Amino acid sequence: MCSVVVQRRLVLSRWVMLLIVLLSWSTQSLAQQVDPTKPFQATTEVSKNKLAQLVKLQSIINVNHQFKAVINGQLMRIGDVIEGYKLTAISKTSVVLTSEQKTLKLSMFHSVTSK
Repeated sequence: MCSVVVQRRLVLSRWVMLLIVLLSWSTQSLAQQVDPTKPFQATTEVSKNKLAQLVKLQSIINVNHQFKAVINGQLMRIGDVIEGYKLTAISKTSVVLTSEQKTLKLSMFHSVTSK
């Protein structure tokens, strides 16, 4: 009878060890999914992409030596406001939009830059 009890305890202890190993392996795999050392730069890229979707420069027009821009389907000139940004400059290839927090330069041929 004593040997049966010992065998059961041995089997139970093996199951407990197996369970501990499986649980620790599962915890390690979850920990690997989130990198705590990853910089927050990814958030900045998302923000720039949202800005690019918020305001789209579609065209720049020169009428009697005065530039106008088509942004989000609206014909705009210097001083007009769109999505909280004031149009402060228009050149042959780009426009500058300014808010209290940021200055955006939208280009016909490049992506949005933010300062």
